[in-house]
Amino acid sequence: MLKKDLEQKISQKESNKIANPREILLDDKASNILKLAVLEARIQHSETVDVHHLLLAILHDNVDNGAKEVLENYNMNYEDTLKFFQH
Repeated sequence: MLKKDLEQKISQKESNKIANPREILLDDKASNILKLAVLEARIQHSETVDVHHLLLAILHDNVDNGAKEVLENYNMNYEDTLKFFQH
């Protein structure tokens, strides 16, 4: 159900289709999430940014974003998710 809800949130943004997939432009929100993911990886002493860093970045972002909203609806938060990955 989480996957379905995330996909539905994305489909609501269909008006933002990429005309040329070779030229992906990130808006400020997406750029900030990627920067936060890099910081999460550095904090965890990882040389690469992995999916869990991206998930943590989405949850840690102070700006409301669609993915964070859906994850929070499933009672996911930054602190609990970080603890999960640290075990």
